Amino acid sequence: MKNRAFFTDFVPVLTGSGKSGNRRRTEEEWKPIFEAALNSSDWILEDTGRLIFSEGLKRAEKIALLELPPLVIRFRLVRRYLRQKLGLESCAYPLRHHQ
Repeated sequence: MKNRAFFTDFVPVLTGSGKSGNRRRTEEEWKPIFEAALNSSDWILEDTGRLIFSEGLKRAEKIALLELPPLVIRFRLVRRYLRQKLGLESCAYPLRHHQ
């Protein structure tokens, strides 16, 4: 893949506006970046469950669906949660426990 375009709507911005100093890009910021990525010769899009990525799904040449077994997903979620609570893994969002 020669031309690597990267897009994310959550980027580290050292503004001090949040606890971690991160903020979400505004729509005016991320739309041109996303469009440039889609117009490049090669791109990979992940986390496509969000509405903002629907145009990427329409324009994709190939779509690969990665389905993990539910037990693997649960294990990874619990492991990540515990690692973040113990401070062994960084986290850009506040951890919440839902009962």
